[in-house]
Amino acid sequence: MNNLQKQKEEILIRLGVIDQQLEGGANLEAIKAQRWFSFKNKDRVLMDKFTGLLWADLRYFPYNNNNISYNFAEAQDTVNEYDFNGIEGFRLPTSYELENIMDETFPFREIVQNAIDWHFDNKDRIYRFHHEGITLAFPPSSYTHIGFTIPCSSILVDNTDYVKHIDTDNEVYNEREKLQFTLNLFKQNNLVPVFDDDKITQLYTERLELVEQLREIEKQMQEKQMQEKQMQENQGQVSM
Repeated sequence: MNNLQKQKEEILIRLGVIDQQLEGGANLEAIKAQRWFSFKNKDRVLMDKFTGLLWADLRYFPYNNNNISYNFAEAQDTVNEYDFNGIEGFRLPTSYELENIMDETFPFREIVQNAIDWHFDNKDRIYRFHHEGITLAFPPSSYTHIGFTIPCSSILVDNTDYVKHIDTDNEVYNEREKLQFTLNLFKQNNLVPVFDDDKITQLYTERLELVEQLREIEKQMQEKQMQEKQMQENQGQVSM
């Protein structure tokens, strides 16, 4: 047990050092420079920094049903059956959520431009809008309409004030503090965001490795405690 405790303490010290580095200027500047984040350890999803929503990575997700398109039921089934790296909560977006990502920063802008009909979950809303050179058509009946699908999940920010905290109009927090809210999303969910600077990405990779080592050590410590407790109970029964 003493050896395990020592290993735990050493890992906690190393985690503290890495967390200090992540809170430094270089990492926060890297977060500031990006809106969209892909993840080294969750390659099927992207995160929008502005909302904290996770979106399907269209390099992997079958958004167009082999160019045949989906009806509404098929789109829902595809989302429900797809494995988003074990992340839960994926669903069809609302029309507002879909509109909100359609600008020049969206990583799959070319796909979006070439396919104007996308399924969404506001089935009673009917309109078409033009934004940043993109046209989106919201169909009169999503159940019968044929279109593509790009699901999202709000699991990272459910029951939080993340969006309010990082809003540009929020004067309670300064820029550094707002960037730290995004950093905290990465840390709390053990995500390894990919940056142009490989050294920063490596810090997150090392942090995840340490977190996994810490979990394993704590599991071994708990098992050892249970074994010792069981031995004590057995000895007590023998002495009686």
